[in-house]
Amino acid sequence: MTRRHYWRGVPKYHYACRANGMQGKRASLIGDRYINGTQLAKRLGIGASTLSRWVKAGKLQKPEKSISGMLLFDRAATSRLAR
Repeated sequence: MTRRHYWRGVPKYHYACRANGMQGKRASLIGDRYINGTQLAKRLGIGASTLSRWVKAGKLQKPEKSISGMLLFDRAATSRLAR
């Protein structure tokens, strides 16, 4: 138990918290058609900042943005880049 929890007790884990609900919504938005920027960068073996520079330079197609601001790339168009 950390010092900040000494007087208040151990914090509870909320199973129905907002973060878990948002995670499910993001997963349903992405589906099989899209891949997000972090996943694409990991697949290409580059960092997220390099990926954003490539998009600005025109090396990659312009991604769509989700409601939460997440970059969504077309999975079929980017699959040839990962080879």
